Amino acid sequence: MNLINHTMMPHPIHLHGHFFEVVNGQKGQYPRKNVINVLPGAKVTFDFTADAMGDWAFHCHMLMHMHAGMFRVVTVRHEESGE
Repeated sequence: MNLINHTMMPHPIHLHGHFFEVVNGQKGQYPRKNVINVLPGAKVTFDFTADAMGDWAFHCHMLMHMHAGMFRVVTVRHEESGE
């Protein structure tokens, strides 16, 4: 996943129930985090495995940002077979 911050303030982003593996150019040594800070004008790339079933909050940890709309629900469910 890529997050691009087009604003002039940092955004600490969190996805409940999961950890991120921050892609940092050091293959095999990606730090695991549950909050990733996206700095102003920056792009952050991370991988995560969606292995916790259910509905999970994905949001900025700054309360005023979350209330202003930086909040979504990510749903993780079993893949349905087309059979």
